[in-house]
Amino acid sequence: MEQHLKDKETLEHSLPSSIVIGTFVIRVEGVRQALSNKKKALANAMLAILAGKLSKQVDEVSHLFQGQNKYILYWYNWCDFISSHWT
Repeated sequence: MEQHLKDKETLEHSLPSSIVIGTFVIRVEGVRQALSNKKKALANAMLAILAGKLSKQVDEVSHLFQGQNKYILYWYNWCDFISSHWT
């Protein structure tokens, strides 16, 4: 993702706003802006994909911890029940 943002910055600084060919002046500002916007959109899309993967991993870990918590709570309650009835 950082590479796409660096490419966007390089693109903005390296492309001129116009090119002179003989007696013709060709404006390329629109092309430069379009390429810059595409690079930015690509970086944002990659960030969204990474955020989605991270969110899924967090959900999986949370589910595992919930299972462990239930297991520990079950045995804690069982020990508490046994100790209260046998003492």
